[in-house]
Amino acid sequence: MIIHRPKDCVAGFICRADPNDSLPFLELGEIHANPWTDVKPHSNKGWELCLQAKGSSKWEVEGKPYKMPELGCYLIRSGVTHRALNFSGEDCHFYFVVIPDERIPEEVADRPEWDKDCQFTQSSPEMLIPFQSLVREVSIPKKWRRFSCKLFIQQLCIAFSRIHLKKSDARESWLELHPAAVRTMTLLSHQPDYPWRTEELAKLAGISVPHLCQIFRKAYGETPYQCLMRLRIEEAKRRLSDTDMSITHIAVDLCFASGQHFSRIFKQRTGITPRQYRKINAPDSQ
Repeated sequence: MIIHRPKDCVAGFICRADPNDSLPFLELGEIHANPWTDVKPHSNKGWELCLQAKGSSKWEVEGKPYKMPELGCYLIRSGVTHRALNFSGEDCHFYFVVIPDERIPEEVADRPEWDKDCQFTQSSPEMLIPFQSLVREVSIPKKWRRFSCKLFIQQLCIAFSRIHLKKSDARESWLELHPAAVRTMTLLSHQPDYPWRTEELAKLAGISVPHLCQIFRKAYGETPYQCLMRLRIEEAKRRLSDTDMSITHIAVDLCFASGQHFSRIFKQRTGITPRQYRKINAPDSQ
C-alpha cells in the first residue's frame, strides 16, 4: 500500500493499493477537509463511493452540480469525471473508497442504482460503521486484513443498495438510524481516549440523556457507556499487542480510573488480564 497525507487538508490520509497487495479496493481515504481543500477534476478505474460524515459539500459531476449534506453519500461510475466545488466549515469530514467492478457483490451489481453514472443520496447513516471499520482495518496492521477488507467492502455495497430499496422491497425499519445516535457513535469511535460523559454526548447530539440512551441502544444494542468501554478495550488490545507502553500508561491514557480499574474491566470483558493478553499476543510470542 502507498499512503500519503494531502497537504491542504486539516487531517486524514489517502491509501492507494499496490497490485501485489490483492486488496479489494483501488483507493481509500478519510479526509478532514476545510474550505480551501482542493479536489481537482478526476475519474477512476472503479466505482467511487463517498460518505459525508460531518459537514456538507458541493460537487460537480460531468458539469452538473450536486449538494451532499451531512451523512449523505454518492456513488460515481468508473470513468466519470467529477470534482469538489467547496466544503463547509473548518472540519468537513468524509470517507471514500474506489472499488473495482469485479469486487461489487453479484447480489447488488444488477440493481438500478448501479446502472447510473452518478447517484447522490441525502441520508446514509447505515454506511458510517462499515466505512469506519474499513479505515481502521487499513490503518492498523492485523492478520487477515485482505479478507476483512473484502467483507467491509461488501457491507458498504449492500448498505448503499439497501438505502435505495422502495417500500415494496420491504426496507427494514432498523436500518433507519437516528442521526443523534450516529453522531454519538462517531464521537466515541474517533476519540475513545477522551473522558466522555453521557451528559456531554447528549448535549453534542442535541437531545436529553434518557433519549440518547434509548435511541443508541435501539441502534447499536448497547448504551453509550458500554460502547465506550468496548472501544477502549479494543484500543487497549491494540496497544498491548503493538506497543511497549506500560499497562499503567495505557490505563491512564484511555481514561480508566487506575491501573487496577483497567485490569478489572479488561478481565471482565476478555477473560484474561492485560499482562496475560500481552504475553499471548506480543510479536515475539508468535
